[in-house]
Amino acid sequence: MLETKAATKVDAAAADAAGVEIIDRLWSHPFGLQNEGAPDEETYEQVRDGFVALLRAVPAGVTEIYLHPMVDDDELRAAVDFGAAKRGYELRLLTDPVVRQAMADESLTRVGWRDLRELQRSGSR
Repeated sequence: MLETKAATKVDAAAADAAGVEIIDRLWSHPFGLQNEGAPDEETYEQVRDGFVALLRAVPAGVTEIYLHPMVDDDELRAAVDFGAAKRGYELRLLTDPVVRQAMADESLTRVGWRDLRELQRSGSR
């Protein structure tokens, strides 16, 4: 495990020296709902508040936070045995005014891989 971490640091340093833009960290939001299927299942507001707390903890640099946003409908529920509600919640997070305000408060900017590619090609870092 230490060799892997050391190799990762060397690879990241080489990419940085070559001007290749890579992410500084990769985070996920907990996949399942707490107590999924139980009467006290986690609500959308609880999921949102947890996501806002995650956003408020993002340090400077490029952080990838991955979600699984999907429409929570009969088709999704037929395809998965759990997680449909959470995926629907994650879709709602992308347009939620509370989430957008937290991003503004923390000066976070959503970027895509094309944005990073263009930054790399422009030579400005």
